[in-house]
Amino acid sequence: MTISDIFTYTRSLTKTTSSQFSDVTLLSWIKIWLHKVQREIAMIRADYFATKDYTVGVLDQEDYPLPADCLEVKKVEICYNADKSESEQVWYKANEIDIGQRGESWDTIQKTATTNSPVYDLINHRLYIAPIRSSSIGDSASVKIRLWYIERPADPTTVSDAPLISSLDDSLNDYQYLLADGLAYDILTALGSPRADSFMSRYLMDVEKMKKELKQQDIGQIKATVPFDDGSEY
Repeated sequence: MTISDIFTYTRSLTKTTSSQFSDVTLLSWIKIWLHKVQREIAMIRADYFATKDYTVGVLDQEDYPLPADCLEVKKVEICYNADKSESEQVWYKANEIDIGQRGESWDTIQKTATTNSPVYDLINHRLYIAPIRSSSIGDSASVKIRLWYIERPADPTTVSDAPLISSLDDSLNDYQYLLADGLAYDILTALGSPRADSFMSRYLMDVEKMKKELKQQDIGQIKATVPFDDGSEY
């Protein structure tokens, strides 16, 4: 199935035409729904996606943008003696926190976090790290951050592309109809149609169905044994 196929299906659902909603418009909208579906899948079956590592040097910088292809951060490590040889470098796993739930300011967190137990938070696709200020780690510290993350498959660029939900498992293409549900909701919302809510309800219901099916696939393969001659074991 191509992006064009999904557009055709969506227009049939919404009884609209390309003159009302062009391919260019729908191509930008479908990427939003593609990202939503990818994130739902990643929460259940991260193994469907490629995992990538990324290392960056930081100098007295408390936050920086995540890589553009980052779907979900899996692990963050920080090294505070990155000027040493690789064999001498010490890497500490950072613990994820929720700044909004800590009841203390970011300034306080920066001052109280220690280099052997660093912390991080993710806000608006940016990675916030503590401690990182020179007053906390010393002016001579050389810092590097390394993170492992689930890599987002490339977005479609033309209507002839396939809307890959995962670049590794073709079975996920069975859930591409979810993108049509989302697009139908956007189109009908733009038209002010009362039918829009029914497509949102359908999308949410089908997402839960997909997640349930993916969880069932994750129970592992069933192992069979050769039956006895009398058929008493299978």
